[in-house]
Order: sequence, then C-alpha cells, then structure tokens
Amino acid sequence: MKEPKLRFYLDSVIKQDGTQLIFCDVNIGHYVLNAKGKKRYIPIKVCLNASIKAEHFGITKVVGKRKVFSYDAIVFEKSTKTRRVLRLKFKELIDAVDAVYYEFYADKMNPTYNEFKTAINIKLGREEAPRMAIVDYFAHNLEIEQNKLDKKLKNALKPNTIRNRKNVMGLLINYEIATNTKLLFNELDTDKYWNIWDITNQITKGEIRVESNRRLYLNEHGIQKSTIVKYAEILFTVLIHAEKDGFKSKLDLGNKGDLIFASTEPIKINCEFSVSELTQIISFDPKKDKHLLEAKQYIIIACVTGLRISDIETLHQNQPEQYAIKGDETGKQFLGVLLDLTKTNKAVAIPLLKPVRDVLEQNGGLFPKFNDVMVNRYIKKLCKILQFNDDIVLTYRPYIGESFTEIQPKYNVISTHDCRKTLITLMELENVHESIIKNITHPSQSKNTREPYKAYFQAGLTGHASKFLKAIEDIDSDIYTYN
Repeated sequence: MKEPKLRFYLDSVIKQDGTQLIFCDVNIGHYVLNAKGKKRYIPIKVCLNASIKAEHFGITKVVGKRKVFSYDAIVFEKSTKTRRVLRLKFKELIDAVDAVYYEFYADKMNPTYNEFKTAINIKLGREEAPRMAIVDYFAHNLEIEQNKLDKKLKNALKPNTIRNRKNVMGLLINYEIATNTKLLFNELDTDKYWNIWDITNQITKGEIRVESNRRLYLNEHGIQKSTIVKYAEILFTVLIHAEKDGFKSKLDLGNKGDLIFASTEPIKINCEFSVSELTQIISFDPKKDKHLLEAKQYIIIACVTGLRISDIETLHQNQPEQYAIKGDETGKQFLGVLLDLTKTNKAVAIPLLKPVRDVLEQNGGLFPKFNDVMVNRYIKKLCKILQFNDDIVLTYRPYIGESFTEIQPKYNVISTHDCRKTLITLMELENVHESIIKNITHPSQSKNTREPYKAYFQAGLTGHASKFLKAIEDIDSDIYTYN
C-alpha cells in the first residue's frame, strides 16, 4: 500500500446555478493489468457532497498544447473564507484518509481497494461499521499481534501482554457461554459492562458452571477488584483500538472513572527480600536445575536494578556499554544499559552493580532470557527450598462482599514485583535520598531519539546513574556495590 495521494476535481455536469459537485480521487497504488500487461491505476472516488463554481475552485493552466483546469489551493482558500461547512468537509475527508492509512500502516496491513474505500466511508459516517462480536475482534487482533511477535517486528506486543489479552478474551468467552449471548460492540453499554463482571464473579465463585476448554480459576470469595482493574484496562485498550477500526461500543472510553476501580492489589506487608535472604540466594547453587538458575538470576537482576518484569524480559536485546561517571575528574566509567521502560515509556540508565555483572559473566556477557509465568513459579520454588517461611498477611478486597485476610508463608506469595520493591525498601533503610532512588526506579525523563540532542539526553540519564553510584559508596554492602 502506497501513501495515499489526493486529487480534487469538479464533476463535468454544471448545475443550473452554475456550480459543480466536488470529487476527490484517492490513489493508494491499486491497479489492474490491461490486455497488454500494462498497469492501469484505479483511484478511490469520493464525493464531498458539496458544490462550488469553477472560478472559486481552481484555475486553467496550459500543459503542452492543452488547457487544463485543476484545483488551486490559493483560489479555493480565498473564495471559501465564509463557507465554513465546505471547508470542514474538505478537512474531514483529508483527515479520514490520513487516519485510515496510518491505522492500516500501524498494523502492517496491506488493505484491498474495497477495504480502504469502506474504511474511508465509515470514518466519514457514510457507512455503518459491520456488526462484529468483541471476542471475534479479540481473536483477529491477537492473530495480528502474534504474527508481529513471530516476525520480531519492533512494534510487536510483549509476550506477557499477548498472554494477558488471551486471558481477557477467555473471560469474555466464558461470559458468552454462561449467558448464551454474543457480545457485540454496538450493544456494549455500561449496564452490560458491569454485567460482565457480575457474571464473571459468579463463575469465579462456582455459582455458575461453564463448559469451557480453558482453565477456570475458582475462589469462594469471587473475583478480586485488583483483577478487574487489570483486565478492564486491557479491555479498554482493545476497545479503543477497535473504535479506530470502526467498531464502536456505547461506553465512554474517554471517562473511565465510572468503569474501573482505583487500583486495589491485595495488600502484602514486608514481602520484599531482606539482605540476609538475598545473600542466601546469591550463594545458592542450583546445580543443573536450569529453572532454579533462572529464578536465582532473575531475583539478583530485579533486586539490584529495580526493573519491572516487562523490562527484564527484553534485557537480552540490550548490550551493556561503558559510560563516564559524571563529575568524576579521573575519567572513571561504569558498565550500564540505557533503556526505554515498557510501562511508562520513560528512559533510564541502569548501572550494573557487581552481582548483576557476575550474572552477565556466567552468560557470556549477555543478559539471560526470562519468561514471567515461569519466573514467578520458580521464584516460589527457590524460596521454599531456602525456607523463607515468614508469615505474610494478605488483605483482599473482593468485587462484592467484605474484605478478608489470610496468612501465607513468604515462599507462597513472593513475586517478581516484590523483587523490584526490594531495591526501593533496602535503599530507604540505608537512608539513600528518595529522589536518587526514584531516578532509577521511577524515572521522569521521556525518551528522545532526535540526533542533535542525543548526547545531552544521555548525559542527563548517566548523571542520575552516577548519583546512585555515589550514594551506595557510603553503604557497607556486599550486594549493593559496584566493585
């Protein structure tokens, strides 16, 4: 698909009032072959449903020996200053073509002539978007995203994101089975949205049984609010994408306040690793168990860098480099990585402290590859082997009903997120200033790839890393040390 080229022109028929209908040819490179095998390009013809006199639309030019009348932007702008509706129709068509092109381009799709034409008409409100089931759209979207991931395209979703979308699709499938209905975009309003969670809650509690090939997670207390927050955000993301494709629901996606709870993760207190526990993990010999080795290396990297699982999953794509320590006149450098964080789209420079460099050395100078589900499973197994049995009190807030608590041993509830929190907690205990910690764990600097500013941009990030390295010099630690 070529980038569209637009040509505005007038209908050959002149009305009684001297005006002519305005048309536009949208050329996207579509062609057919004639009998001689030559290409004949066929543009998409769009009528603006507006008329104008020729002298207000364009000018006549001499092309070779011919006189040719064509659209002229200066003439048009000057003569239509008071015709706001006409100018708006021009803008709407141009915007519609641009939007359709970039949506197909973003999805790496090569639309047919009819697909592009239909998409334009839907954008202009001249055709209704076809009735489509939300689950079918999920499946179609997942197929596209999985294909991008398999081809290792830069704009591909992360494996964990695809997995979460599959979970939401499964939740919607179970709802359809339980209610014997099809969820259609044009029927999804606020009442039906909350009915999805009502039914899902009953399915989770075992009050409604569904025959499904997917594994069902049952809990006598029902679905947790934190799960709704997580899955609702994923659902909204897909619905917004679908709306751009012409499949519009009746939900107000611009105002999610009435459609989602505040984040309500189950509360875990003191579930981070202690220095003593980290020391045991670093000393642990997994022998030939590759899963325990993966868990050990993940804990070390996450607890020392403070990175999220979504960023550690892609670390293997980065090559560590040497950077100058800002403010050091002796020319000292540190080994680190510059990253664009997945969740926040912010940039950060991470200095690689000794325990992390030891992991790199064990992997030939490269970061290991990790998988969220597998890592969480074997982190728990490793912690059980090491007998991290401290009682952890969990407070849950179910979708419907009163909050409740339960006590679990630490090895049962420790997760990748607790590894990230370990760095923050241990640095706070060492009285490292909050701003220094946040510049590593919650950076505020947006990524900048514009060539003239790259050096300045990088210097700001490595400056934060240098301050972090300076702060840990005063800590008597075998873990949080560069040397």
